[in-house]
Amino acid sequence: MRGMFPRVLGVSAVMVFPALADTGADGSRSVSAAIGTQMNVRAAAVGTHEGQVFLKLDGPLFENCLYGVLYTLLASGFAEYVMSIAQTARTTGTGVAQISYTKSGAGICTIDIIEL
Repeated sequence: MRGMFPRVLGVSAVMVFPALADTGADGSRSVSAAIGTQMNVRAAAVGTHEGQVFLKLDGPLFENCLYGVLYTLLASGFAEYVMSIAQTARTTGTGVAQISYTKSGAGICTIDIIEL
């Protein structure tokens, strides 16, 4: 797994992480199926569940993600960053300037980039 590549410009901060691949029943790994990017969206809900940080946006996702939710692994350093950006966006009412995510073949969408 590649490391973090933070970039800070004024009030904007971006971190990029590779999306997780799905592991099939036979142990094979499949590459993600679709990529979505949305701009100027509000975070409706953010939290943790079963080892994942989840983010639900106020409005539909461009890709038909499972449960309409975006995820990242709680154990990653990126999870703290996602929680920080999402909570800041919710409490200040500013929204998320950009969020990019990758949809796996199973319909699970993982956050690749989030920017305030």
